[in-house]
Amino acid sequence: MAEPSDPVFPVELEREIFEHTALMFPHSIPSLLRVARHVYIWIEPLLYRVIRVGEHLGAISALLNAVESGKPTQFFHHAVHHLTLETSESFDKLAPILRLLTGVTNFGCANMWLDTGVVPILTEMHHLRRLAGNFRGFFGGIDFTQPILSSLTHLDIFDGGWEFSILVAAVPLLPALTHLCLNTQYWDRIKEDSSGLLVGWPTLEVLLFQWSMVTTMGMDEYESNKEPRILDVRIVIGVYDDYFDEWEADARGSLSFWAEADSFVSKKRKGEIEAHRFWIH
Repeated sequence: MAEPSDPVFPVELEREIFEHTALMFPHSIPSLLRVARHVYIWIEPLLYRVIRVGEHLGAISALLNAVESGKPTQFFHHAVHHLTLETSESFDKLAPILRLLTGVTNFGCANMWLDTGVVPILTEMHHLRRLAGNFRGFFGGIDFTQPILSSLTHLDIFDGGWEFSILVAAVPLLPALTHLCLNTQYWDRIKEDSSGLLVGWPTLEVLLFQWSMVTTMGMDEYESNKEPRILDVRIVIGVYDDYFDEWEADARGSLSFWAEADSFVSKKRKGEIEAHRFWIH
């Protein structure tokens, strides 16, 4: 009598299991890479899916090794989807490699001193959908006519101090934009002219103001400081602790301040939350 054979999963299901595990538990990827050659081929690109220059030292080292081993350009295009630059220490060394990451859809830059090298990298990201950073560092000012911005759906502008009228006129130039986060320096101007501003941004779904936990005066004060004049349900205030830790959580499919803002706006539209409430917590 023949011995029963070991159960065999269909290849498609096996691949889905390994990829799902790698995405849910990214720290398991190095171990998964050693399971079998075909698993290595499936999982290796996921090692580079989210890269934080300045934080993910292991992934960056592996990325350098992949370049040196002669990986084709298309590999890097398809592998890296989310990228942040959070240090300038190794930027000069990494710049030629970062220019290979043309498939990035979500880019953030925490360091305004990288201005001379960031723009050439950005211009090669033809699939960019989300951008977070300091516009003064990127472009020297608010310039939304840049072709690389035309496909943006989510934009988080770190810097403030621009003429509000310039910003109001510039935002509608981004045809795909649905989610905008502004520096809290603009909050008083929003309170003064929220209706006039948002009439000019009909496609905008969320206008978010992110306050740092370090600078907030306390949740109770914000909650009691409701502004009856601010009736547009799209206006939301949130708070963050470590911005790029939260950015990474979002990139990996976990908690997202954008998802929280969407949910808050949805509840206001349904009448579950008063329209003049803007504090998300």
